[in-house]
Order: sequence, then structure tokens, then C-alpha cells
Amino acid sequence: MKARELVDQLQKYDPDEEVIALVWFKDTFDFDNNDDLTLTDEAWLKVVKEMEEQGGIDSGDQQISEQISEAVIEHSTINIKSEEK
Repeated sequence: MKARELVDQLQKYDPDEEVIALVWFKDTFDFDNNDDLTLTDEAWLKVVKEMEEQGGIDSGDQQISEQISEAVIEHSTINIKSEEK
């Protein structure tokens, strides 16, 4: 989902209403610069679409982060490191 879609959904509620929200951003799952994998914007979009196709997530699901992490690894690009002189 795009951030603006989330904002649109939240605007339907009273600003003082209590809510519980689970939100993940790409940088939550991104790899360090010196890691063997890179999470591109295109790969993150695939992860988001995959999660949406599965019907979203159940807030009671204890494996949410693991599922997202597995999808991140599946869609990430392997970095090819050149030998330093």
C-alpha cells in the first residue's frame, strides 16, 4: 500500500480515536551497505504486492516479520563485490 492510501484510511477516523497499527517500511528490512544483499525499490514493491495478494496480515500473527523477511531475501539482489587492492 502506498503511504497516501494509509493516510486516506486514517482520515476516516476521529483524530483523538485510539488505534493499533502495524506498519513496515522498506528501510526496516533493508540491508547494510556492506551486506551481500541489496533490497531494491522494485524488490520491495514485489514484497508489498506479495503480502497484499496473500490477503494482508492478521494482527494476531506471530510470524509477520519472519514472512516479510523471507520475502525480502527472496526478492533481494546479490551484491557482487570486487576485490580490493
